[in-house]
Amino acid sequence: METELDMMTGYPRSRAAAREAGQPYFFTGRPCKHGHRSLQSTARGECQECNRLRAAKTYYASLYSPEMNPNTFSDD
Repeated sequence: METELDMMTGYPRSRAAAREAGQPYFFTGRPCKHGHRSLQSTARGECQECNRLRAAKTYYASLYSPEMNPNTFSDD
């Protein structure tokens, strides 16, 4: 049975190699600074798990922000 790490061996091993190959992601096998071991974006260098968590945080913050969602709060 293949593990998740085994399935990522087809990706370039460095950001430079990914840029050269025109690939959107690369996999070094090392954890990011937050401890995630996942694909990293060639454009930003951010791992997919960090990107997912950042996007979720932004999304949920916008649900409760009066600037982003004026219908959430009323002055009544």
